[in-house]
Amino acid sequence: MDLEHYEQSGRDWVKKLYDAKGGWRIVAENGQLRLEFDEAFETRPGPDVKIYLSVRPIDEIGPRDQVADHATFVSLMSAFSGAQSYDLGDGAGFDRYRAIVLHCEAYSAVWCGVALR
Repeated sequence: MDLEHYEQSGRDWVKKLYDAKGGWRIVAENGQLRLEFDEAFETRPGPDVKIYLSVRPIDEIGPRDQVADHATFVSLMSAFSGAQSYDLGDGAGFDRYRAIVLHCEAYSAVWCGVALR
């Protein structure tokens, strides 16, 4: 993967139990990948909502799936609206991921997600 020129973005959230709106992007910065949500980002608040990178496509993830079984933990959500940014590491193996998923582990609830290319 060419980190120097890597970027993908969108506004195409796939609803599972809840929806999200606003933009997202993954961008390379100083040899690291970052996931960013824009100022218009908004989703329903909840307990224990985490961000994951999944090897399964978002269309194959059900609203009550245990995401941790097929995904890598990124971070606990820092906010449910507004601009925010999360470190995704150095990009090693990143091309195997097919989705970003917002998941409440405490209640086995998949909020929503986006497809990665």
